[in-house]
Order: sequence, then structure tokens, then C-alpha cells
Amino acid sequence: NIAGSPFKAKVEGQGQASGVQEHSACVVETVTKTSTTTKFSAIQKFSSDASKCVVKGNGLTKAFRGKQTSFTVDTTGAGNNMLFVGMMGPKSPVDELVVKFVGNNQYTVNYTVKQQGQYILIVRWGDEDVPGSPFAVEVI
Repeated sequence: NIAGSPFKAKVEGQGQASGVQEHSACVVETVTKTSTTTKFSAIQKFSSDASKCVVKGNGLTKAFRGKQTSFTVDTTGAGNNMLFVGMMGPKSPVDELVVKFVGNNQYTVNYTVKQQGQYILIVRWGDEDVPGSPFAVEVI
């Protein structure tokens, strides 16, 4: 069955009287809906050691309001994983934060904040904090 059937059709026009009986047929082919969402059967497990990451730069402790601040993360020897960086201030998250992979296991992180105060900066290599994380950043 098709939803809403049977359907009514109004046929109009000048017909001619005849002894011939006419009929018509309509074939409706249905298709099965399939989901286009990709589901992962298993999330890849990475082999890594966040304690071997080296994080450097002034942006780990101090920043100036309205000025871009940066730091680097070196993951040489830390295995394969994903770098996660987040920063939260007294009232809201950081205004802009960009993580860029620059090659050879090196990342550059740039951020800009608009409000003064104490911020918390979290840097993780996979599920683990890198040495020193979370960092307390004073924005003046």
C-alpha cells in the first residue's frame, strides 16, 4: 500500500460515445529509504604518551588583552594522537583560539582574549593532559 491511496482522479474533456470500454493503469515503484549517516563501528585507539609532549611559550602563563598570544607543542616521541586545546575565562571562553600543525610533530597555538582576568588553559594529547596542564593564564 502507498500512503494516502487509493487516490481520486478527475478526468475531464470531450469524450465520444462508443461501445469500447477504456481503462488505464499506473505503475508506482517505491524505493527503500536508507540512512546516509556514517557510523563508526569502532573508534581507533592511539598509542601515545602525553608526558613526552613539550609545551613552551609565554602564552602558557600571561597574555595581553586584544593581542595575539602563542605557544608551541612538540609531540616528538609522544606517539600518535590528537591535540586538544581549550581555554576558559572568568565569564566566557577565549575569543579566538587556533591550533595549527606545522609539521615534524610541531603545533603552534595562537589565541586572542578581550577581557582581563584569570583564564584556565587545558592542553591534552589524546585523553591525557600534557605536562603542566591545566595552565593558569593571567590576562592583563
